[in-house]
Amino acid sequence: MRARLLCEKPDEIEFTLKLIGPAREFEALRDMLKEANLDRKHPASAVCQQLDELLAQARRIYWPSEDKQP
Repeated sequence: MRARLLCEKPDEIEFTLKLIGPAREFEALRDMLKEANLDRKHPASAVCQQLDELLAQARRIYWPSEDKQP
C-alpha cells in the first residue's frame, strides 16, 4: 500500500513553536529582531511583542521586587 499526504494551502496551517532557553537569550533575540526590523513589519514585530510580554511576566513572577530585597 502507498499513500501520500497533500496540502492545498500550507500557508494556512497553524503551527506551535516551543522555545527553551534562559531569559537573557530571549532578551537578546528580542533585541536582534527589533534592530533588524526597524520598519516594524509583521511577523517579526509580533514576535518581539510576544517576547516583551513573556519577559515582563517572568520579571513579575521570578525577579524579586526592589522593596522585597534584603
